[in-house]
Amino acid sequence: MKHLFGFAPWRRQKVHGVVAVLRRPDGIGLVHLLFEPGTALPMVARCLFQPEQDFPAQLRLLTAWVRQYGLHGARFVGLLNRDEYLLLPADAPALPRAEWAINMRWKIADRIPYPVEQAVVEIFALPGPLPQEESGKIYVAVAQEATVQRAADLFLHAGLSLVGIDILDLALGRLTDTLPEDAPGLGLLYWTGHGGVIQVRRQHTLFLARLLETSPQPVWQPPTDTIPAFSPTRNSLALDTLAVELRRTFHFYEDNFSQPPLEHLFVIPVGYVGGDAPFHTGYDWPTPLAGASVAEAEGWPDAATHCAALADKLGMRVQALPLERVVQWAPEVREADLIECLPALGAALGWRPA
Repeated sequence: MKHLFGFAPWRRQKVHGVVAVLRRPDGIGLVHLLFEPGTALPMVARCLFQPEQDFPAQLRLLTAWVRQYGLHGARFVGLLNRDEYLLLPADAPALPRAEWAINMRWKIADRIPYPVEQAVVEIFALPGPLPQEESGKIYVAVAQEATVQRAADLFLHAGLSLVGIDILDLALGRLTDTLPEDAPGLGLLYWTGHGGVIQVRRQHTLFLARLLETSPQPVWQPPTDTIPAFSPTRNSLALDTLAVELRRTFHFYEDNFSQPPLEHLFVIPVGYVGGDAPFHTGYDWPTPLAGASVAEAEGWPDAATHCAALADKLGMRVQALPLERVVQWAPEVREADLIECLPALGAALGWRPA
């Protein structure tokens, strides 16, 4: 891994805690994750999210959080959003591995909208169907140096110790790495109702990642005076489209990597959570962490409705990510904030002690 101007795909450090920061155009979030010896699951000691678009305001918020909760001496991890880098599949060059990044930099020159000299490149080799066997396939993660520098500036200006910058695809995948379903392979869907990411992972490895383009027909829409909260016809058509894309992705994985059919699909929880009132992040697929009683009482369809429909269409088990099997969280952590910060949580999990 190249510190500061690079990515952190999976590196273990002998530390008991890490702070990961998510900076989006619409807000900033922070996750403080503790790895306590003798505990079954890592502990989310602090999770905060605040809608704020202005960079100076985000910097002030981060600085205030660090001071308020005594985090200045912690290790910090940054995160690039999906629109800040490209993740490109390619064949591995017939060269020594040390020369792959330089070789691929020039091969992708016509696929990036900036001079190749400004590209930060990271290579991830994909395994073959047998243990210790390589497939000859790689992923190339590429970002503009200025983009990586902007991500680092948030920490540098706050005087914080930045140990690495992660990317969304790898961060999301770590949320399933400790689940038993990871051993035979699983699908992962990070769905916002208007687009998202489909992944296939097996044994802590990202085999396949697809970016779903913005859909003109959301799976679910908020009710209005003229549109009911749940329209079976409208939702069925949208789910059909989503199911087609999922099947296409999974079949490609099976054929290209000589793998058996997947049996599990996890949906990253986004949208609604249980609480005193329905909480909406702007996403169109409600996926409660703590039950759907509040959402159902207001007429909102719950996650189980969508998961069951997808399971029927795909012929596989589909469920919301069981986050309680991945981490535990302190009582003061709001689940609404935790959902907003799930990519940051995945980035923090990448620094789990060996």
